[in-house]
Amino acid sequence: MHNIFTSALFVFALLLPAFSQGEEDDYRKIKKLSAVNDSGSLSDLADSFIKKYPESHHLNDVLIISADRERDINKAIEKYKIHLKNGKLARDARKKICEIYFLQSSWHNLEKESGDMIRSEKNQNTEKAMLFKTASLINLEKYNEAKKSFGELLDATHEQKPISIALLYMAMINKKTSGFSSSYSNNLRDLASGFSNTDSYPSAVYLLGEYYENKNKTDEAYSAYRDLVEKYPKSPEAGMAQKRLLLLEKQNPKTVFYIPNKKIINDSESLDIRPELELTDDSGPHYYSIMIGPFSSKKKCDEMKRLLSDFGPSKSIKLGTGFRLIVGRITGADDALTAKIRLAEEFGINGRIVRISGDQNKKYIYGE
Repeated sequence: MHNIFTSALFVFALLLPAFSQGEEDDYRKIKKLSAVNDSGSLSDLADSFIKKYPESHHLNDVLIISADRERDINKAIEKYKIHLKNGKLARDARKKICEIYFLQSSWHNLEKESGDMIRSEKNQNTEKAMLFKTASLINLEKYNEAKKSFGELLDATHEQKPISIALLYMAMINKKTSGFSSSYSNNLRDLASGFSNTDSYPSAVYLLGEYYENKNKTDEAYSAYRDLVEKYPKSPEAGMAQKRLLLLEKQNPKTVFYIPNKKIINDSESLDIRPELELTDDSGPHYYSIMIGPFSSKKKCDEMKRLLSDFGPSKSIKLGTGFRLIVGRITGADDALTAKIRLAEEFGINGRIVRISGDQNKKYIYGE
C-alpha cells in the first residue's frame, strides 16, 4: 500500500509544472519593480526572464508587465503584438496597441489595428475599437467611411459614454464636410441637451460657443462659454473659453438660453457657404480659387476636374493625406464667393475659398 501511494505521488509530481527557485525569485523581483514603477531595471530583468524561462507559466504576466512599463513606444508595440497569438490576452493587447497609435496620431496604423480588433471580437463588445476606427477615418479624411462607422457604432451600443464620443465625432465630420451647418448644430444640440454627465459635454458646449460666434450671436456665445467656465473650470476647454469671454464681454452681452432650438437649426444653411477666411483685395500677385476635396485617389480628383471644366483652369494637388482640386483662377474676392455659391447650388459641393500667391517657381495657398 505504501509503495502504491508513493508511486502515485511521484506521478502526480511529474504532472505539475516545474518551478526553479531562480525563476520564482526573478518573478518576485519583477513584480516588486512594477509596483514601484522602476521602468529601467524592470525592462532589463523582464527581457532576461523571457530569454531564460521561455516555458514559464509566469511568461504572459511578465510580458504584460514589461510592455506596460516599456519606455520605447516601438518596443512596447512589439511586446503587445506577441500577445495577439494568445486568445486570452489578445483583446487587451490590441486595445493597448490602438491606444498607442491614437496618442501617436498614427492614423493609418490605427485604422488597420482597430479594424482587426473589430473583426477578431465579432459579436463581443467592440465600442472602443469602433471609436478608434472612426477617429482614424476622420483624421484620414475618409468622411463617408467615418459616417458608416458612426452608424455601426450606434447600432452596437446603448451606453451613454461611447454614444457621446461618437456624436462628437459626427459633429467633427459634419463641420469638415458642411461647415457651420444645420446638421452640425443639430449634433451639438443632441450632445448639450442629453449628455451633460459625460466627458464629451464640455467640448460640446465650447463648440456651441464657437458656432454662435460664427453666426454673430454674441449673447448665446457668451452664455455657452460662461456656463462652461463656471461648471467645468478644470476642463481643457475652460481655458480657451475664458479667452473668448474676455473678448465678448466688451460687447456687453446678456445671459440667455443657448441650447439650439429648432428655429436656430432650421435657419442654419444645409451647406455653410460663407468663406472661411477674410477676403481682401490687397496688393501683390495673387488670385483666388475654390479648393474641393479631399479625394482618396488622383483618379477621383481628375473625374471631378472634368465635371467642373466650365469653372475655368483647375489643377489636382497632393495635400496631407489626400488629393485636392484647385478650381478657377479668380481675380476678385466677390467673384470667388460667387463661384463658391454656384458650386454649392448647382453641384451641392461645399468648396473652400483659398488665396494663391507667389511666382512661377513657388506657390503658397492660404485658407486651407
